[in-house]
Amino acid sequence: MKDIFKENSKYQEVINEEIKKQIRELNIKNNLPEDSNQLYSFKGIKETQKFYLADDKIVVFFDLYDIAPYVAGIPEFEIRRDVVENILNQKYLDIIFSTPITNKLSYR
Repeated sequence: MKDIFKENSKYQEVINEEIKKQIRELNIKNNLPEDSNQLYSFKGIKETQKFYLADDKIVVFFDLYDIAPYVAGIPEFEIRRDVVENILNQKYLDIIFSTPITNKLSYR
């Protein structure tokens, strides 16, 4: 994942904050306290984090039991263009967001 971002961009912090925000929203949706870790136990992404590209977004995903119990399925978090476009390596910005992606491309 680090290869698609500019050097020293702190991309992990940016993506971690976005995922934490989405988890807070999911907690509220599931009638849990906003800061609950009952359903999701997220610490942060890794340099080798799994992700794929789809519909003009970067989708970060986790294996079963990585951050949530089986009942939660495979957790996926969509990272929108406006969240990362200023820290993406320019050559990947064009690939990810300038051309329509019809098939899911998976990267590790």
